[in-house]
Amino acid sequence: MHATIIKAQDLFDAGTAKRAGQMWGEAINLYMDCIHTLDGFISEIEEEQDEAFRLREKASAAIEFIDDIRSFVNTDLMNP
Repeated sequence: MHATIIKAQDLFDAGTAKRAGQMWGEAINLYMDCIHTLDGFISEIEEEQDEAFRLREKASAAIEFIDDIRSFVNTDLMNP
């Protein structure tokens, strides 16, 4: 496996650990680092290219998931 993909996977795994600990900001930063690590990555090996695409999609989905959690508002609790 290519060193760039390994680094991106490590960043993704670290982001997942932070997300499990409810450290939302740190998790988003690690997921963004994962995406930026894969920016411009091109491989002639199809499996590596597929893995890079999969990691990028998973990191993007994780960021959206965290944003959904952080933006949740229970309006019933705000009404007396």
